[in-house]
Amino acid sequence: MKNEPTSKDFHRNSFGGMVLFLTFLLPVLFLALSLILEVTTMSLAANSAQTKLDTLVVASAQHLPNVIKARSAFESASSFPEQDTLLRVRPDSIEATVSESKSGFFLGYFGLKRPIKATAHAKVIIPPMSIIIALDTSFYTAPRGTDAKWASSAGLLPAGLFLGDTIDTGRALIGAIQRTQACFNDTLLPLKRIAAATYTSLSKVPSYRVGAAIFPSSMTDSNRTNPHLSIIKGLLDTKPQWVEYRGATRSNSDCAAAALYETLYRPESPYRFPNIGAGISPSGERIVDLTSRSFNQNYAPFLSAEEVIWSQSAREEDEVDSIAAIQSVGMSLLESLGQGEKAVSVTGATSLVGLIFAGDIPRIDMVRFPDKKTTDALSAMVATLDREAVLANAIIHIPIILFQNNTGVTIEEGGDFNSYLSSISRPHVQLSLLMTRGADDLEQSLAPFLTHLRKPVVISK
Repeated sequence: MKNEPTSKDFHRNSFGGMVLFLTFLLPVLFLALSLILEVTTMSLAANSAQTKLDTLVVASAQHLPNVIKARSAFESASSFPEQDTLLRVRPDSIEATVSESKSGFFLGYFGLKRPIKATAHAKVIIPPMSIIIALDTSFYTAPRGTDAKWASSAGLLPAGLFLGDTIDTGRALIGAIQRTQACFNDTLLPLKRIAAATYTSLSKVPSYRVGAAIFPSSMTDSNRTNPHLSIIKGLLDTKPQWVEYRGATRSNSDCAAAALYETLYRPESPYRFPNIGAGISPSGERIVDLTSRSFNQNYAPFLSAEEVIWSQSAREEDEVDSIAAIQSVGMSLLESLGQGEKAVSVTGATSLVGLIFAGDIPRIDMVRFPDKKTTDALSAMVATLDREAVLANAIIHIPIILFQNNTGVTIEEGGDFNSYLSSISRPHVQLSLLMTRGADDLEQSLAPFLTHLRKPVVISK
C-alpha cells in the first residue's frame, strides 16, 4: 500500500527547497542582477564619455588648420586622464580615443573589483572645398590727385621716399605720398593684409583647393584670362603667376619694390611683405630689381600668391565692372568641378566658395548700387550662375567682404545691399555681405566667419 505524503513531509520539502534557493540560486540571481545593473551603468558611462568627447573634438576642430591651437584647446578642456588619451591632430582633422575606468559597485561584493574601461572614439574632419579669394584693386581703392580724405595715411616712411625718387621709366613723376598710396593706404593696405592672411590660413588645410585672383584685370596683364579677372593662382595650379599692372603713374613692380625695400631696411614697416622670408629666395634672388623696378623672372619658381597680392597697385582706369568680376569668380569655381575631391553639402551638392575682398559695393563703370543698372546686372549674374550651378549640382557661396572706408560706402548702404543680396539669392547661388565699420573690426569678424565656413563634420565614433 502506497504511503500518501503527509503535511509534515510537505513542509520538510518546502524548507529544503528554500534552503537550496537561499544557498545557491539567490546568489546567482543577485549576481545576474548586479551584472545587468553594472552593464547599464557602464553603458551610460560610455555614452556620457562619447558625448563629452564629441563636443570636445568638434570645439577643438574650430582652431584648425592651426594644429598647435587645436591640440592645446583639446588638452586644456579635456577631463579625460592624459595617460588614457590618444590624440592625433592634422591641419584638416582631429581624432581622439579616450578611456575612463569605472569600478563596479555591486560586483565588488563578489570580489570582482577590477575596474571596467569605458572607451570612446571620435574623428572630425574639415571636408574638401574649392575656394577662390578675389581682391578688388579698382581705382577707388587709392587716391588720384591730392584728396584731403586720404590724408590720414600720408605719413612718409622710407617706402614713400624710395618711391618718390626720380626713375627713368617713361612714366609721369608724381609726389612720394601719392605714389606710395597707390600701393599702400587706409583702404588698400588692410584689404591686402586680410586677403593675404586669409589665403595663408585656408591654404594650410590639405583638403582645400585655394585659388587667388585680382579684379579688375588689365591689358598689361600677360596672364589675363578675361577682361574682368586676373588669376594669380588657379585651383589646381602648382605655382602662382606674377600679375603685372603698369599704368601712367603706378605699377605692381613699384609696389613690390617698395615692399622689398621695407623688408630689407625697415622690418617694422607696415609696408613690408607680411610673410617671413618673403621677397627674397633661399638662393638670394629678389622678387624685383630695385634699380629697374621690374619683376625678376628668376624669382618665378619661388613666388607665392601672398607676394602677388601684396604687390598689387590700385588701377587707374575708371572702367570698372565688379559684378562681371564676381561672375567670373563663380564661373572659375564651376570650371574646377570634376577635378580633385569635392565638398558635398547636406543636400548632396558640391560646395564652392568665392571670397570677394571689396573696396566698395558693386559698380559698373561710374555707377554703383542701388542704381538700376547695377541691380539688373546683379540679378542677371545670379540667374546665370544659378543655371550653371544647377546643371553641375553645385552650391556657390559668395560672401562679399567690405569695411567702411574712403570710397564712400556706409554701414547703412551696406545694410541695404545685404538685404538686396538676400532677396536675389537662390538655393544654388547664395550671396551675402560681411561688413564692419573699420578694417580692424573686419579682421576680428572674419576669423569666426571663416571658422563657420569650415563646418567640421564628425565622421566616426
